[in-house]
Amino acid sequence: MRKTLIGKRELYFLAALAVLVLLVCTIAYAVTREEGNSVVVTVDGQVYDTYALDKNQTVTVETKYGTNTFVIQDGKVEMEDADCRDGICTDHAAISHKNETIVCLPHKMVISVDVQEEEGQTTEAAFDAIVQ
Repeated sequence: MRKTLIGKRELYFLAALAVLVLLVCTIAYAVTREEGNSVVVTVDGQVYDTYALDKNQTVTVETKYGTNTFVIQDGKVEMEDADCRDGICTDHAAISHKNETIVCLPHKMVISVDVQEEEGQTTEAAFDAIVQ
């Protein structure tokens, strides 16, 4: 007679638990997702420029590594053209949420969406101590 380490009941329980954990994580991710309001472009680890996500524009970035063109339209940014050899970055979907990125490795370029506070706007997160 063969002894099993785990029975059918335990297996069903573990599968249901895994599905439940996955569902909770998915819901938490969807609820905490924050729309961005700016696009930060870095080249070789240095900030190249920052652009408003609410202003439709086409931007061409020329560096010693190559040329990339991206489009900001309707609150989303998308890589339109790149003269790199693989062009993987141009296949990436448009991004609009905080911390989403488009990366062009051959050109050492990263386009990321961020949330920058507008002038005059303050939040409690900006303060790290209260003095009396």
